[in-house]
Amino acid sequence: MRIGGDLATIKGLIKHVIERDDVARSRGEPAIIAHAFIAQHTGGYDAFAAAASISGALHAVVLARPGQAIG
Repeated sequence: MRIGGDLATIKGLIKHVIERDDVARSRGEPAIIAHAFIAQHTGGYDAFAAAASISGALHAVVLARPGQAIG
């Protein structure tokens, strides 16, 4: 187990889903993220998504398996 490894994995997954959603929507495909649901039931999603997209650590790390990073 590596301290911070779980958090890095979750942040990487979040970043991946947001990026895939952006690509799908730019191509006119259905959204991957339920934007209407998020808008109705949460607050601060835009700031959350922006923070996920600018995380430099996520660009520099490739997760090989949980708790182990290479890159």
